[in-house]
Amino acid sequence: MPFLSSATGRALGFTAITPSSGFSATGGTVTYDGLYTVHTFTGTGSFVVSSVGSVTSLEYLVVAGGGAGGRLATATSGVGAGGAGGVKSGTFSPTAATYTMTVGGGAAAQSADATGANGSNSSIAASGFTTITSTGGGGGGHSFAVGGNGGSGGGGSGEWSSGNGVFAGGTGISGQGYAGGSGGTTIFVFKGSDGPFGGGGGGGGAGRGG
Repeated sequence: MPFLSSATGRALGFTAITPSSGFSATGGTVTYDGLYTVHTFTGTGSFVVSSVGSVTSLEYLVVAGGGAGGRLATATSGVGAGGAGGVKSGTFSPTAATYTMTVGGGAAAQSADATGANGSNSSIAASGFTTITSTGGGGGGHSFAVGGNGGSGGGGSGEWSSGNGVFAGGTGISGQGYAGGSGGTTIFVFKGSDGPFGGGGGGGGAGRGG
């Protein structure tokens, strides 16, 4: 069974079985793939199941927003990249209900020197339903800072002077994403600065869900 989402990478997708099953639902952008009906949400909305029929299981894919990279106006070390938003996929047994689909956005860039903000969570929730949540990606570390924890961790900042150590990437959540990379050691010099400075670590990549 395919997992389908929008090109933004932040949507929540459902697949439902052929209409002859008696299943009926509205919400999101509806597309079709063979025998499957797909509801894709690129913004927060409602998935309304009016009839379950003979359907016993729906597939879902939930992707959270990514973290922002760190900001550093003066060259004292490389900043870390933001981590990818967490990814969850699986199945659940539907009931006739209104499911609130929350789509988390990516974090905005910082306006001042700071570790990047985390991305926002995405979730599926309903009354009497165990909420499914994917966690936003961690922000990248700025000067002399570790990356933020999240669905996938943000990268740590680089070493600011030889021997002073690098900063670790943030942790990711098992089943949703991966840890961010550590910052680099002093491998390059900015002309006219007090370098050399290490580069920032990369953000953790998106998980496979599950």
